[in-house]
This record gives sequence, C-alpha cells and structure tokens, in this order.
Amino acid sequence: MGTLKALGFTQRKIVTRTILINKKLRHQANRLKHITTDSTSGLSKAMPCLGVAFFVTAVLLMVHQFFFSTAHNPTLFFLGGGSLLIALGIEVSYRLQKTARHNFSRFNSLQLVISNISRKRTLSMVVILLLAIGTFVVRSTGANRKDLFTKADSSSGDTGGFLFYGETTRLIL
Repeated sequence: MGTLKALGFTQRKIVTRTILINKKLRHQANRLKHITTDSTSGLSKAMPCLGVAFFVTAVLLMVHQFFFSTAHNPTLFFLGGGSLLIALGIEVSYRLQKTARHNFSRFNSLQLVISNISRKRTLSMVVILLLAIGTFVVRSTGANRKDLFTKADSSSGDTGGFLFYGETTRLIL
C-alpha cells in the first residue's frame, strides 16, 4: 500500500513538473517570436529601396553594354542579369509579404493560389528563384554561343565539347 502512494506521488510530481516546464517554454517561445518580428521590421522597410537599387544597377549595366560597349562583355551581362534577378526576387518577396497580411472577403481561384503562395513564402521563393536561375543559365548559354555547330564536338569550341545543352559523359539511367 505504501508503494502505491509513493508511485502516485512520483507520477503527480512528474506531471506537475512537465506542465510547469511546458508553460515556461511556451512563454519563452512567445517572447522570442515578438523579438524576431520586431527586429525584422526595419529590414522589411528597407527591402523595396534595396530592390530598386539593384534594378537601377541592372538597367545601367544593360544600357552601358548595349549602347556604349563595342564588344560583347559576358561579365557585364551576368552582373546585370544577377542584379535583375536579385531585384525581382526582392520585389516578389515584398509583395508576398504584403499579400500575407491582406484578408480576402471572397475567394476566387486566383486569390486562393496567391493566399497559399504567400502563406508558404520561403518555399515559394525557393521555387521561383530556382526556376529563374535555371532559365537565365539556359538562355545565357544559348545567347553567348557564336555558332552551335562549328567545332561542337571539340573542347575548344563554343559548346565546350558538348553537342547539346544537357549532354553528359556518362549514362544517367
């Protein structure tokens, strides 16, 4: 009989400690959540200005390349493209952040898609940026080739020894 009382007391002690620890951890999590939202508010206000600066840089690089440069300069092309990618990525992130705070009174399919994308903003930005980077690399590779078929199989040719965009040296499947 004495062991049953001791066992019940130990169980109650463990449950009480667990409840107190969970309450303390929940309080700390809420406090940290408020700290992180307060610290990012200044950064989110500066993001549009940063996006505009990158966009202006990209436009200036492209204008310089097209009008003032005598030869095609791949370095300026990739710097302009990278700046444009960063500027548009910041713009999309900023708009998704603004949309996440907006409540729609009536839903249609487009508003439902935008609401879902803005709710999962990090995942959406990763997908958007990966697709943009992939498209930019494929288009820039095609644009910087002088002739697709002249010395296509030699490593000193325009294609680097590959006949296609995605040719491999080993069998994939």
